[in-house]
Amino acid sequence: MLRKLLSSTSQKKLQLIEYLLDDQGTSLHDLALKFSISMSSAKTYIAEIDNEFSFLDLQFDDFSAVRLHLHPFATRLDIYSHFLNRSSAFQLLELLFSSSFTSYDMLALELNLSKSSIIRLIKRINLILAPFDFFIATKPIQLKGNEKNIRQFFLIFFLEKYQYEFIDANINQEQEFLKIAHIMAAATPLNLYFSDIKKIAFVIYINTKRDRFAASETNADHIEYFLEKIDLSEFTGYTRAYVEKMVGYVTTHIGQDPAVFHKTKQEFYHLTKQLFRKYNYRESNFEEKLDAVVFSYFLGINLQVPYCILDDRFDRFVANCDFVQQAVNQDIIQLLTHSSLPIIRPSTINYLIYIFHTSFPNFAKEIIDANADFHLALFYDTNSYHTEFIQTKIQQFIPYQLTITILNPLDSFSLTMLDETYDLIIGNLTPSSRKNVFHYADINLTSNDLAFIAQQIQEKGIRKLQEKNAQ
Repeated sequence: MLRKLLSSTSQKKLQLIEYLLDDQGTSLHDLALKFSISMSSAKTYIAEIDNEFSFLDLQFDDFSAVRLHLHPFATRLDIYSHFLNRSSAFQLLELLFSSSFTSYDMLALELNLSKSSIIRLIKRINLILAPFDFFIATKPIQLKGNEKNIRQFFLIFFLEKYQYEFIDANINQEQEFLKIAHIMAAATPLNLYFSDIKKIAFVIYINTKRDRFAASETNADHIEYFLEKIDLSEFTGYTRAYVEKMVGYVTTHIGQDPAVFHKTKQEFYHLTKQLFRKYNYRESNFEEKLDAVVFSYFLGINLQVPYCILDDRFDRFVANCDFVQQAVNQDIIQLLTHSSLPIIRPSTINYLIYIFHTSFPNFAKEIIDANADFHLALFYDTNSYHTEFIQTKIQQFIPYQLTITILNPLDSFSLTMLDETYDLIIGNLTPSSRKNVFHYADINLTSNDLAFIAQQIQEKGIRKLQEKNAQ
């Protein structure tokens, strides 16, 4: 939804970049068809992307095949940050977060736009921001409405644009924010990661930045609990009122007291254990990871604005889940919808699915390894060196445990006599036996071939687990 704040050209470029990163190798013709644009427009967009993004490696050959890769150390966040930096709508919003203007002319001068462009831009922004209960007022030109939602929106916006950089805070302020965040983290019944602590510090930073222009009342609930654990002598030169305000920013954003944290942690413990029992899974450092899950939940559950600005990573993650993760997701949805957790909107479920799989990344692999017992046979008419190369490639790119047997092509007519039954035979020879599933794969094993093998393993693992649970 918030992507509509980008210009139509930027929206198309972003769609093209995301598509090319997900689909490694497509033709210019297919791109034109996919995005309903002409071939010349497709060429223009590709050329502009190549010139505009120094951290993207775009390859465009004589046969009109297009490939796009991120440079080492670059991430998708760099892409979204780039678009946010160049968007007139987001530049205007950032300007109004900590200032106001008495006339369109002054704002137009600041953004190097015409007065009519500014007026159209404000109308478009207000239309898109309407569901979030704040808007751009015009007399004077400033952000008005639900102050809590304004701060939440800009927390997400600045995290996505600046990637945890405290842009206009000096090093001493940054250290103060981190110090209070560490103390508050220690006061909760959770063991938090440094990334979580930095997010707390960023909450304080955003609120401090906004307070320079528009003061607000912080949440006084539960502040005393944290203040009792803070030694004010650590903050020389700052009053108790200042520290209270910093703590209040965080409790306002997270909105729960330690007792609720503890209760919710117990709820997550029982939900996760139910899932683990069903799939016969064990996690060695479960308690530590559970703390991070609970904290991430609280950071997101009280948001009255979208979880993301341009980077729809939670929806994208769920849409790209493999066969095993999809099966697990159905169980997660079932558990969440029958729990006492306040699941307030559909996007929250995608958010929690993302948190689960990223917190327990080995979950899907281990349940497949425990149940699949997959037997794969290679049936090629090439020499042993090539077949062993294929075997190594499969072992390198397939994350699951499997047994691989190399069949002699001379056994083509005796396969029906073999005692062994293979879950899958792949090769460039078609066996006479039909008792095994066969997949034709050329001597150059492709990513589609590897994906087919992986899905066969996943399907068998889930099927065997379901049979076991049904007994």
